[in-house]
Amino acid sequence: MSNRALDREAIFESMPCGLMVVGRGGKLLDVNPILCGWLGYERQELLELNEFQTLLSIGSRLFHHTHWMPLLAMQGSLREIQIDMLHKSGAKIPTLVNATRRTFGDEKVSERATKETDNTSEGDQKDQEKAEEKGKASFAVDYIAVFLAKDRKSYETAILDARKEAEKSFSELKKTKQALDKLNQTLLAEDQKKNEFLATLAHELRNPLVPMRNVVELIKEDQTDPEEKKELIDVLQRQLGQITHLVDDLLDIARISKGAIVLKRTELDVHTALNDAVLLAMPLIDKKEHTLNLDFPEHKLFCFADPTRFTQIVLNLLTNAAKYTEHGGVISITLSHDADTLSIVIKDNGIGVAQDKQREIFNMFSQLDDGQPMSSQGLGIGLSLVKGLVELHDGTITVFSEGRDKGCEFSVSLPIMQKPDTTDEGSHSSSVITAVPKSAENKRALVVDDNRDAADTTARILLLQGLDVQVCYDGRSAISMWKTFRPNLMLLDIGLPDISGYEVAREICKLKSITESAPDTSIIAITGWGQEADKRKALEAGCKRHFTKPISMSQLKTIL
Repeated sequence: MSNRALDREAIFESMPCGLMVVGRGGKLLDVNPILCGWLGYERQELLELNEFQTLLSIGSRLFHHTHWMPLLAMQGSLREIQIDMLHKSGAKIPTLVNATRRTFGDEKVSERATKETDNTSEGDQKDQEKAEEKGKASFAVDYIAVFLAKDRKSYETAILDARKEAEKSFSELKKTKQALDKLNQTLLAEDQKKNEFLATLAHELRNPLVPMRNVVELIKEDQTDPEEKKELIDVLQRQLGQITHLVDDLLDIARISKGAIVLKRTELDVHTALNDAVLLAMPLIDKKEHTLNLDFPEHKLFCFADPTRFTQIVLNLLTNAAKYTEHGGVISITLSHDADTLSIVIKDNGIGVAQDKQREIFNMFSQLDDGQPMSSQGLGIGLSLVKGLVELHDGTITVFSEGRDKGCEFSVSLPIMQKPDTTDEGSHSSSVITAVPKSAENKRALVVDDNRDAADTTARILLLQGLDVQVCYDGRSAISMWKTFRPNLMLLDIGLPDISGYEVAREICKLKSITESAPDTSIIAITGWGQEADKRKALEAGCKRHFTKPISMSQLKTIL
């Protein structure tokens, strides 16, 4: 036997599918071991079958007769035909078959098939010999490859699943990319807003510094008469108030975002609180020659609210209305109520708000586009602050505008007489407002601040009040000075260059506890750190009270 025949033999035996060679009349000429195993027969048992069709179910036999044989005769091959074959036990085995017909004399006919003379009848051999003599292909051999349908279906299912998974992954990747693109655009927009905010903040801070510096220069001149000096001081106070208001708004926004604002609620007369806000807003309203209409019910209305924050809410909305309404505009405040809720509506006939901007108007750094230069529009934090304060009061705020140049209407709703649980608020309040005992012996004061100008000017104010004053610019010097100077009062900055004000307070309290003749010094924290946590730290360190810079003259007098 040639090497080629041996290769064919090995391939036939080892192919991972069922193989049959079928001769005339469906006679099985050869089968491979795989097919024998699938059908449960020994090889010799299958070769003794006279008709291959006996291995098919009834329906598949009918299909073999009506379709298989005619198509194979016409086309010479069949592909992907699904039929049921029968196991020796009688069980059906779904299969897919491919069949190819070769005629005797064709060089592609299997040597195994042509040499299986033991399985070929004497009549077939004679026909074969006659065909060879005549050179005609009258003896047909069918080669059939059999695949288990379940394996094929599993493979196809796996392919389909893999394809679906790939499509799903691609779709998710596409969505992720779109989301990232959208987020990137949002971040770019927020970054642009941040840059605009910082530029505006720098402008807003520099504006008051110009008249403040000018006032200082003018006061330095000896020619300034007392009346003029008084006017200059008024200018200085106004500009200082503007900076203080600006910084307070920034700090309030930060406190709201951290949940650090503590409301001091009380039973509030709404009419009085609204009138207070109106008085504060009138300078701007008068400056722009607006008409202000008030529509309040005659009877009194009360709600539980923080008076300062309530006024801040209304003042910011009035200022916003005045700013974005052209000269000679009309602003109205309407107060109404039902059984549970009071409503404050502030309406103007100003520039209005576009429909697509009404959701964004309460966002941080959001500004109305009125065509004015950016520096004239403010910081874009006022409405965000208002929304935060309203929500802290368990209320809601909405905005309505018909569009550009159609005016704007802000509606604030707050609960009436709905007293909140003030357990936590009370604990915060008592920890912040511990009183300094009044004493006639408060004659010596020690001022501790690393900002020399702040320390020296505070000392001069205390001197004018009749106190004996010493100044230190760092923490360790303050402790040493306390031992020798024995002050009744210490105004203590927290952010010192060597040790913190908290450490100074703790050390002095420790020295007081172990020294019999130590002075009973009241330590007052005066610092730029104004969060609730900062106040608690100051009190825990031994300070009697905590004030946030800048401290006013009235606050200083309450200390004295």
